[in-house]
Amino acid sequence: SVIAYSIFNVLFWGSNENGPVLLAILGIASYFVCVQLITNSILQAYGHEKTALVTIPVGGLVKIATSWLLVGRIGIIGAPIGTLLCYLVITIMNFIYIYVKVPDKPSIIRTSVKPLICSVIMGAAAWAVNGLLMRMLPGLTESRMGLAVIMCAAILVAVVVYAVCVVAFGAITKEDTKFIPKGEKVAKLLRLK
Repeated sequence: SVIAYSIFNVLFWGSNENGPVLLAILGIASYFVCVQLITNSILQAYGHEKTALVTIPVGGLVKIATSWLLVGRIGIIGAPIGTLLCYLVITIMNFIYIYVKVPDKPSIIRTSVKPLICSVIMGAAAWAVNGLLMRMLPGLTESRMGLAVIMCAAILVAVVVYAVCVVAFGAITKEDTKFIPKGEKVAKLLRLK
């Protein structure tokens, strides 16, 4: 979302001027797509697989209604807003079902705060690098390849910042690394506990 302008113009140079806004909104929506998948999995693991038969259609109705109302009024930007609201509603409903139906509720704050802080710092770093390079090297913004260089630099910095943050904030543990190839070596290298 924070580098949507660069990403969109690298992929679709000279396309619709609303493209970066659409991509930024869909970037936010992708977060809720992922969270609703995780919450659906939690509900299914506890035998509440039919919950999705309620939450997903409700989210779909929100998408249809929002798109119908907004596209006519504000144009194409209404479509990704509908998508965002659709998955936001599904996610909220899933959390309510988890709170009501799941006996061993995972601590949402404990499992979400550290990754969220790391993500915010990463996003700020990507936004800052992207904006700084666009201001310092305005000639690069005039071509697709130049924007690709700016975009790649922002993404590279974001990856490094996120990796440092997850280790510094303890968002990843030694046990988490067991699920990746050569995880024990990674844990040893990063001195994870």
